[in-house]
Amino acid sequence: MPLTLLRAPRGLLGQEPGLLPESLAAEWRARVPGLRDELVPDCNHYTIVFDDRCARLVAERLVKD
Repeated sequence: MPLTLLRAPRGLLGQEPGLLPESLAAEWRARVPGLRDELVPDCNHYTIVFDDRCARLVAERLVKD
C-alpha cells in the first residue's frame, strides 16, 4: 500500500531544516519501497497542521487515493 510522508521544511521555531531533513527522508525513501515524500512549502512543524493552507494540503493527501 502506498505511504506518503508529508514534512515541513522548517522546525517549530522556523529554523531550517525541519524535523525531517532531506538526508533522513532520502534514507527512508531508500528503505521503504513506494514511499511518497512531499515537502509542504512555507510551513513549519507547527503550522503544517494548524495553518489553513498547510492543513488543507495535509487533509487533501489523507483522502487522496
